[in-house]
Formats: sequence, structure tokens, C-alpha cells
Amino acid sequence: MMVISDIESRILNKLDTFDSKIDDLCERMVRIETTVSNHLEHQQQKFNRTTVIFGLLIASVGIMVALK
Repeated sequence: MMVISDIESRILNKLDTFDSKIDDLCERMVRIETTVSNHLEHQQQKFNRTTVIFGLLIASVGIMVALK
């Protein structure tokens, strides 16, 4: 049977705390990545809608000029 010395147990405890901190960081990064991804998708949809509106506006102005 192995006996773990005090120093070894402290080292293992420190490693456990590092492991938990790394897990917390990973969870936060996943949340941030999801938030940024959702934001970028929303901005892309907003840009696409704006592009369509400007295209229709330019087309209508062109038609009005052509009919004059």
C-alpha cells in the first residue's frame, strides 16, 4: 500500500484546482462562442434584409426614371 506524503497530496490538490479552473474557463468560452455566433448570425440576417431593401429602392428609382 502506498502512502501519499503531505507534499504529494498538496500537489494533487493544486492540480485538482487547476483542473476545475480549466473546466470553468472552457464552459465560459463555450458560452461566449455561442453568444458571438448568435450575434454574427443576427447581423448577417440584418445585413441581408438591408441589402434587399436598398436593391428594391434602387430598382424602383430606376424604373421611375425610365418611365419619365
